[in-house]
Amino acid sequence: MIDNVESLSLLGRIFPLASTRGDGSCSCRHRFCPRPGVHPLDDRWWASASDYPPTIKSQWRRAPNAGPAVIISQGVGVLQVPQPLYRALRKALFTIKAPAPLMATPARAWLFVKAVTPTVHRPPHCRPLPAAQHMVMLHPGSWVALPPTSIPGEGPVWWVHPPESSKLLPAALVHLLIAALMHAGERPGPRPRIPAQRSRRSEYWGG
Repeated sequence: MIDNVESLSLLGRIFPLASTRGDGSCSCRHRFCPRPGVHPLDDRWWASASDYPPTIKSQWRRAPNAGPAVIISQGVGVLQVPQPLYRALRKALFTIKAPAPLMATPARAWLFVKAVTPTVHRPPHCRPLPAAQHMVMLHPGSWVALPPTSIPGEGPVWWVHPPESSKLLPAALVHLLIAALMHAGERPGPRPRIPAQRSRRSEYWGG
């Protein structure tokens, strides 16, 4: 059973995921389930998803072992950040004093923000590392698993900043945050060669 139903419902419509059994198999009963415990429990999950706390609680009474997932609502975006940029993400959030809802696994992190269309201006003579190129903005209509779900190959999802003690990152700060993460994920590229300039005096003396 999930506890923070009211705060989760602020992020979007909640629905249950399939769960894993003691032997690691999926509760969906498919013998070769590719994502055990990390796919919707119901075939019509988009119709059963709800942001009404009593409805959410009734779903978990029927499936108490299910992990929660959220369909991102209008006005909300989720910035998915790969693990190599996780420390830079935490540092940036501390610098701008904005503890937005943030969850993570050992492989990646998800930050809940006001929905924006990100535009990033890279400093000159730099090329992004692969980590920066793998940042993704998930928009309304997408869904993402919530704690305490465990993702195969990554491990459990946990809240770094739970939604009940934080607010969505304002849109005005989202672009600044993305630019900071791109800068953290960059390395100097080859600078253009500038031909050596000789003074008129050196030319006169045949230098």
